[in-house]
Amino acid sequence: MVGSTLVSCILDSTGKVVFSFDGDRSFVPASALKTVTTATILEKLGPDFRYRTLLQGTAPFPASDKPSVDGIYKGDLVIVGGGDPSLTTEHLIKWGADLAALGIKEIDGRIIADGKIFPELTAANAWDWGDVGNYYGAPATGLNIDGNRYAATFQPGAKVGDPAKLIEVVPEVPAVEIFNRMLTSEPNRAEGDAPYAYGGPYSYTITFRGAIPIDANEEVLMGAVPDPVFTASTRLHKILTQRGIKVSGKPTTMRLLEQDNGPSPSTDKLLPGLSCTSAPLIDLINHTHKVSDNLYAECFFRLLALEPEVGSGQAAIESHWKKRGITLQGLRMEDGSGLARADVIRATDLARINFLTRRGPFGEAFYNSLTPQFEGKMRWKGGAMSRVRVYVGFTVSTTEELTFVLA
Repeated sequence: MVGSTLVSCILDSTGKVVFSFDGDRSFVPASALKTVTTATILEKLGPDFRYRTLLQGTAPFPASDKPSVDGIYKGDLVIVGGGDPSLTTEHLIKWGADLAALGIKEIDGRIIADGKIFPELTAANAWDWGDVGNYYGAPATGLNIDGNRYAATFQPGAKVGDPAKLIEVVPEVPAVEIFNRMLTSEPNRAEGDAPYAYGGPYSYTITFRGAIPIDANEEVLMGAVPDPVFTASTRLHKILTQRGIKVSGKPTTMRLLEQDNGPSPSTDKLLPGLSCTSAPLIDLINHTHKVSDNLYAECFFRLLALEPEVGSGQAAIESHWKKRGITLQGLRMEDGSGLARADVIRATDLARINFLTRRGPFGEAFYNSLTPQFEGKMRWKGGAMSRVRVYVGFTVSTTEELTFVLA
């Protein structure tokens, strides 16, 4: 709902429109747009697709059955991202153990992170300034780590108006300066005093603003990591150092090396067994729908854009659904998550995409990924932002299953 404006569309089990109110008018779908992104990537790649992240080197590496004699690897280690939104520090820790098992005691080189599978611009142009510093506006890069977010913990001051104390930021965000402008408020914090993190892609500063209620023991704010690719290289560097593996060079990224006009190292030396794959795509979609994870949806959208000769995620989506019989009129996708208020779609098109996906080759998996309600008689995905509420999904009437969009 935007103000007093309503749109809706209901399809019967044959796909026929049985009810519509301005269904052919474009509207702001918020996170209901995620079903367009997830439905498209599910049909194009299948439920068993997995992202892959590699650890490669710039020099030959000892075979797994022939550990290093002197323990020194003379080359750079390069983390090559595949766009996986679910990569975690645990994967890097395992790589540290694997390197130690190969007899490596020293890296005579650098830890370099490569996220260039996706474009350098990590946030949609139409995202609001107040979103990009917070966890739900986390940048989508070719190499993501721990959801590209951190937790900042605050405690209120002694009295209203006092500065709130920043207790910790976990995990550590490398190479940034933090400015804490958080204050202490009355027990019932005013709406305009909600805590926010202000930063942005590749920003070297993070500013906390807002207020913590004086009666709170502590409060946690989830923020967005400005440069996840650099964070990944820094984290692996630290993991190796803590294991006693010396690394002579400083952690960096391909982007930073190119910015400094340095040569891009060759990374064609796949290390023995040092790669990791994500869970199957359908598991990632289940997570995306369950918690409305913008990062996952953005990584799906960017992966779709890599299809040859499409140029953008929206173009890939339009092409796919045109082949399925839907010409998407009035569609604008600034992103794949629905975070941008500039995103618009017609209710009839949103309903038809969900309808066709339900009856497609992976329809049952898509259906089951949506939120169940009323003892499973309804499955839906919602979307919400200021003055916007949207619901898309399926429900069972007395005679048939209906596909609905309500906004």
